[in-house]
Amino acid sequence: MTTELMFFRRGMVVNERGNGWLGTRPGLAMVQGFQGSSGLVLMVLGEHDDTKSHLFLNGAPCLNPSLALSSHFTTSALAKPGNTKANIFGFSVTLTTLANLPGINTMGLTMARVDIAANGLVPPHSHPRASEVTICLQGVLLVGFVDSSNRLFTQQLRLGDSFVFPRGVIHYLSNLDSSNPALAISRLNSQNPGVQIAARQTYQIH
Repeated sequence: MTTELMFFRRGMVVNERGNGWLGTRPGLAMVQGFQGSSGLVLMVLGEHDDTKSHLFLNGAPCLNPSLALSSHFTTSALAKPGNTKANIFGFSVTLTTLANLPGINTMGLTMARVDIAANGLVPPHSHPRASEVTICLQGVLLVGFVDSSNRLFTQQLRLGDSFVFPRGVIHYLSNLDSSNPALAISRLNSQNPGVQIAARQTYQIH
């Protein structure tokens, strides 16, 4: 049995020509694959601990389409308010993940619920792998970003207003209401957008 490496947009998988195989590669999980009506399907059977390997599995294998359920494509993860008292800035971000929304796999998107306490702030941060669009669902928000020319773009958002943050730029969200919390929903165009809080990345002592 011969194998080949196939590179896709956000990951690497082991492929075998033929209808059904079972194989492993150093540093990868044991993978079972078979050809179906929707193309090549991968299922992880177990992991191989090989820290010396130059290969790394980036992303999650797909579920067998015949095992997919409606519940894989729905979630209530964003229905519950987050705890804005968990940090000094007064904000909470709840994300969709493969754990709470399996159907999001390979879709290239993430949803986020952003709760901000009265006078709270989502501090300046960036997403290295995603652009973001935010819609205000409650309260009054002041949002903005700084581009690579150090220009500030800022806007006040009210109910139903939206704002776009380009990929990789430092941006923030602030609740202008001193008495009531604010709520926003964001959509990011990556399954793994990443986040870097500017102050922490700059001044944190390692």
